[in-house]
Parts: sequence; C-alpha cells; structure tokens
Amino acid sequence: MAGHRRCCVHLAALAVLTAGCTLPPPQPTSQGRPEILFYWGVDGRNRLDTTSGTLVKDMIKDPPLVVRFPLSDQEKHRIIVLADSLGFFDLPVHVAPPDTAGVRSVMTPCDEYLLRISVGTWRHTSYWTTCDRSPCLECGRAEVLGRLLRDYIESRPAFQRLPAARGGYY
Repeated sequence: MAGHRRCCVHLAALAVLTAGCTLPPPQPTSQGRPEILFYWGVDGRNRLDTTSGTLVKDMIKDPPLVVRFPLSDQEKHRIIVLADSLGFFDLPVHVAPPDTAGVRSVMTPCDEYLLRISVGTWRHTSYWTTCDRSPCLECGRAEVLGRLLRDYIESRPAFQRLPAARGGYY
C-alpha cells in the first residue's frame, strides 16, 4: 500500500511539472527573476543552470558536454511549484539520515543532488545523496524531487538530441 501511495504522489507531482499548468508565469520584480541551479548524477556531474541557460551533461569517459538549455519563466515557475508541493523549502541545507550508532546501508556508485532556487538575493539550497540508504523521511522527499527534475530535464527534446555517454560507473 505504501508503494502505491508513493507511486501516486510521484505521478501527481510529474503531472504538475509536465502538464499544461494554468498558473501564470512568475513576473519579474524588483527582486529579480527566479533562477534554478540543479546538479544530479554520479558526483553531481550533470548540471542545469538557468542563470546562464546552460546544461552540462556528464559524458563519463569523454569531457563533459556543455550546451545551451534555456528554460522559460513558465517552466521555472512549474519547477518552483513542484518543489514547494514536495516541501523543498522546508528541507535543511544538507539532507541526510539521522546520525545513529547503528549499521548504515551504503550503496555505490550513487547519485548526488544539489538544488538551489533563488529570486534576487533570496535563495534556498539543499543537497543530498542516494549513497546512504538508511531510513529518512526528508531524504525520501528530496529523492522524489530529484528524480522528477532529472526525468523532466532528460525528457526534453533538447536533452534527447544529445549524444549518449560512453562507459559507465561501477
């Protein structure tokens, strides 16, 4: 039952991100435009930076590929709405399982994430990893958000036109 509920939350959040959202795009203010910096993948080697309008794709054996990858204000707004709906703005800077003296469940290679959303001088940043598989409610929320953002970026035609990386991590 918990898996079904998790799947429904995942699908609902994805629908908010990808569907024709009727929310108006954020308006530029004296505070500034919304900007997003998102790292994901092994060692966080993939990067979306809406300030520069670029995407860095980890090519594993080859040098990273840097391409133009602008997001519209509407797309940024959808990401911010999704992040808010998943509690991103309540997450601490470093999301990690509680430090206990018990046995930890560690996995490698693993994904590392950093998400920074900023408007003018205001910003919120959180980073997390999938290396430590110990139970953690905040980690689960962060991982869902990371997967949804990664899936959204990687589903865009501009990303799909990029060459596949050679090699793999082990």
